[in-house]
Amino acid sequence: MRQVEFKNIRNTNLVGDWHGADSDKVIIMCHGFTGDRLEHGRFEEAAKAFNDIGFNVLAFDFSGSGDSDDEPLTVAGWDQDLTAAVEYVQNRGMKHIGIMGHSLGGLIALKHHKDAVSLVIWAPVTNQVTSARDRYPDDLLSELDQEGSITYKVSGKTNRQHVIVPKQMLDDREDVNQALLLKDVDIPVLIVHGDADEAVPIEDSRQAIKLLGSKSKLIEVPDGTHALTPLLDQFVGPSVAWFRENLNG
Repeated sequence: MRQVEFKNIRNTNLVGDWHGADSDKVIIMCHGFTGDRLEHGRFEEAAKAFNDIGFNVLAFDFSGSGDSDDEPLTVAGWDQDLTAAVEYVQNRGMKHIGIMGHSLGGLIALKHHKDAVSLVIWAPVTNQVTSARDRYPDDLLSELDQEGSITYKVSGKTNRQHVIVPKQMLDDREDVNQALLLKDVDIPVLIVHGDADEAVPIEDSRQAIKLLGSKSKLIEVPDGTHALTPLLDQFVGPSVAWFRENLNG
């Protein structure tokens, strides 16, 4: 594994880890909101499992996250970041692209279904929240109202202490239209979602799978939470099997 850097259309520097293999198949890994390319160790384990069966892997930090350049977090910005990541792997000769995303990274992955042969999304954001403001305490909401953004403290194993969450990101979360998001997705998609997820309701994925084609599948992890651990193997194992079967065309 070696660290790599590339730029998006905004000239923002993005940092990633490249796990090389002797193939033209690659999996791009998209972390979640306030996460980074390690995703608190979850992506490290998954990347190793993918690499062990012969896939190249690019796990990268979205803008404003991890070691990438500072920017406020927005869905539009992350969308452009993934475009840059796809172009990066294509320039490295990758012909068969799989995209994996966790939580908000799952939403971004779905937006790029035309760039991929197959997707795997863990506890994905596929639907709106009725009020994104309800997720933040009063002191942060006061900062939002005064400054137009929240300086959000990041906890756990990460390379960054804070991320900047603008009002636009709250609007983005309230504007997700599940039917519109999924209506043109015609590649195989694996959703893996814990039935005890406290952040993204599993009911969103139960509804999403009804809108996806017959080539897609939902796996529900009993007692699985949004943090995935300590049941991470129940997310990684099916993902490895899915890409092994579907990352060929």
